[in-house]
Amino acid sequence: MNKVYLFVLVLLSASFTGCIDSEDLPVEEETDVEDDSSDLENESKYSTISRATEYDSLDDCPNGGVIIEYGIDENGSGNLEDTEVDGQHIVCHGRDGVDGEDGEDVNLSYVASLEALIIKLHSDSLNPPVPSSFLGYGIDSSNAKTLTSFQENSIARDSNGRLHVVFSGVYLGEWTPMYTSGNGSAWDTPTPIRTTSYSGVSMYYTPSIVIDSQDRLHVVFSDYGNIPASPEKVDAGFTYSGYGHVGYYARCDNYLSGIWKDPFTLEDGGGLLPATANRYQYYFDMDVDRNDNVYITWREDGSSRSTVAYKINSTGFTALPSLGDAYLSQNIVVDNNNKVLFVGGEYYNEHAMKIYELDASESTWFLRDKLIPRIRAGMSTENSSSILGENEGVLSHYRLSTTIDSDNYLHILAEVKDEGYNGKWRIMYYEFNSSASNSQDYNSGYTTKIGGSEGKLREVWVNPIELPIDNLYHPSISVDEGIEGSLPNVHVFWWRNALTPYVEYSKMVRGESEFGPSVKAIKSTSREYGAFKVLPQASISSNLSVIDIIVVMDGADLRYIPLNLNGVNNLTKCPLVTFGNCAGADLHGMNLSGLDLTGIDLRGADLSGADLSGTSLFFADLRGAELGGANLRNADIGYADFFGVHWHQTVCPDGVSSENKGDTCADTN
Repeated sequence: MNKVYLFVLVLLSASFTGCIDSEDLPVEEETDVEDDSSDLENESKYSTISRATEYDSLDDCPNGGVIIEYGIDENGSGNLEDTEVDGQHIVCHGRDGVDGEDGEDVNLSYVASLEALIIKLHSDSLNPPVPSSFLGYGIDSSNAKTLTSFQENSIARDSNGRLHVVFSGVYLGEWTPMYTSGNGSAWDTPTPIRTTSYSGVSMYYTPSIVIDSQDRLHVVFSDYGNIPASPEKVDAGFTYSGYGHVGYYARCDNYLSGIWKDPFTLEDGGGLLPATANRYQYYFDMDVDRNDNVYITWREDGSSRSTVAYKINSTGFTALPSLGDAYLSQNIVVDNNNKVLFVGGEYYNEHAMKIYELDASESTWFLRDKLIPRIRAGMSTENSSSILGENEGVLSHYRLSTTIDSDNYLHILAEVKDEGYNGKWRIMYYEFNSSASNSQDYNSGYTTKIGGSEGKLREVWVNPIELPIDNLYHPSISVDEGIEGSLPNVHVFWWRNALTPYVEYSKMVRGESEFGPSVKAIKSTSREYGAFKVLPQASISSNLSVIDIIVVMDGADLRYIPLNLNGVNNLTKCPLVTFGNCAGADLHGMNLSGLDLTGIDLRGADLSGADLSGTSLFFADLRGAELGGANLRNADIGYADFFGVHWHQTVCPDGVSSENKGDTCADTN
């Protein structure tokens, strides 16, 4: 069976030294995360069991009634033991009436609901909402470090299907670029890419990797240190007079050898990138053409700002034309026609998303299309809709993720900030149709010098909310090739900096104008994690949707976790009806106001931020559910089971916050 994989990186956040004002850049918060009780994959199997006892008289039932007790059959005996009882429901017999005329018919609906409740309690096929114990496969349990993810490509797959991973780790007490490879379940012992440092260097930052058609590994990374303290840097032409980041390039021709060198100077561990007078070389991105030429771009900052690009071939580095100073991050992409494209979202200048193509002589970048998005009423992308806020509604671009599908459509996911509205970081999707005719004054140079279709950009908001509570960071994108000849699906991921941060996922068919509902792709666990990223080179097979995840847990434990994307998509599919089974469902942020959800199974469900105002949750089972930020105003929660629920700033049925009620709404009448 054909299997193509999607790669994901999750890293902890830390500060990255730079010269940009702190208020300009996204800020991720380190937060405590709760045990995840909504992941139903790989759980052990238990049975829910009940017993019914009839009594002639009860305190609340003068004519007697039935006590229905239920719980988990923990010892598998087939009987509900006293120690296994989790709760009970009392059903009273009716009072004796006075003889008289014919009365009303029995309430058949109520009887039916009680019968459904008994059937539900006797079901032996339900799983309890306990966290999955599967934490993936260990790659490095002690050396991985935590730092913010920008746009590094930290995992790649070679022509034989082997995974190659680079990361920032600790070697001999110093932050060092590290490398390992494996098949997913088994990994080689990580080894340092560079084992020596020039004078003045204090640490190295996260490396980025790309693989050519010969399965040679190309890596770029930067250091931090006192630039003039290194004679090697001074001799190479670096002239900045203080501390900064200097980049390195290294190649490994055979992963089995573990030998990394600068292929031109043969220096072990890689050699310096072309020199600059600037203080910083960072935000690297690379791609490879059909002839195994490596194209690389990065940002320089310090005494001046600029975005530079180079071609690396068998003889060395060849400078390509500069691309200005409006970008904080950018991608370089080789398309299906072997054309080299520059993808840049402007933080300054016009605040536009721009697509350039390098001409055959490699002397000029020609603009093919640009699009200036704005934040508008109703999150519309129509020019006729009114602009929100000040500054003409423009958006500042930051991190980017790109991929190309088989029809040569370029898919872009960008982190954007509405500077003049409410200052939130959001996620915007762009599609570039390279075959569309789009003659404009600004791309006339392309039309004249290169010819052919200019191509056209369009934008679609992801998670379109006018006044969001959370910032959204770390955009990552992939595309599959469609199912049974259908159009490709665009898969997007981002990191939500909520009270308990998590990774969200959504998708849409290429060409549509709206993404589907977002779901939690990676749940929070009792172990800490932060920034997240999907490699742009990846895609998803329509036969087997597998996400390859790399995560640094608890600051030092690098792990690989394969995630079935079909399971993620199915988390929102459940019957929102009385006595429906929605255990483990992802319903965060959904409008469920006024629904009759009597007796529904919501164990382990994510209802964070959901609107449950006026909703009937009578007899509902919410054990282990997430209700942080949910609105339960005027909801009927009679006899609902809230054991193990996570409350945080939840609006209770009486309108009072759970924070003022002992961090619970369970006792609200």
